[in-house]
Amino acid sequence: QAIDALLNSTPRAATLSYFYVTLLAPNVALATYHANTLLHVSHRSSIWVERNGNWQLLFHQGTIAS
Repeated sequence: QAIDALLNSTPRAATLSYFYVTLLAPNVALATYHANTLLHVSHRSSIWVERNGNWQLLFHQGTIAS
């Protein structure tokens, strides 16, 4: 059901701002940014890990701004 919902949903445009990347280790990066859509602004963060020359998303979190 979740996959069907994603495949049939309409993409929403977003503008990113305050985008920062902090290296936590040589192969680990923390990205933080604000995402602005027509509906809301959210604060987002994600942790990326480099494995075998490819960057992979390990964790993502988003919180709607008040």
